[in-house]
Amino acid sequence: MAAPAPLDGLPASSSRPVSASTRTTASTTCRSWRTSPPWSARGASLGAFSVSRTTREGALRLDAAAHAQEHTPERPSIVNGSVAAAVRGEFGDVRFTGRTRGSELFVNPLMCLYFAFDLPGLAARCRYLDRIEDARLMRQVPSRIGEFGESVVTRPPRAFPHWAQCAGSQ
Repeated sequence: MAAPAPLDGLPASSSRPVSASTRTTASTTCRSWRTSPPWSARGASLGAFSVSRTTREGALRLDAAAHAQEHTPERPSIVNGSVAAAVRGEFGDVRFTGRTRGSELFVNPLMCLYFAFDLPGLAARCRYLDRIEDARLMRQVPSRIGEFGESVVTRPPRAFPHWAQCAGSQ
């Protein structure tokens, strides 16, 4: 199978876009990202872009999401559907599958924002890579990352400076 063509304007390299929703999930899983974000290290960041429904890439993203949902009707992806909803410009409690019945879903408009990285540069900064490289089961990865997170000393959380300024002006 041929590698997918790069999106217009992005360099063709070993980079893979990672959605904002994925990055957020990963950053809450791995405490080490709070102290030293790997995407900024050693020039591994290739930037960010958003996928709009009005672009070719947006239309292709929506087609891919519909194709995936059509071929997995018994268990459609909530994440895939949420990102597709954000690309369409929808946000809030958006319904696209019965799997979320009875719960409140929050589709964030930032879910159509993607971050691109040079994969070798990102992997070189990953401080727990040696702990997961021999994982054979999916459940081993988050548990090993969690164990690593427990061993890392992190600085105390602080508010962004602009939050303090906004709170003081009210």
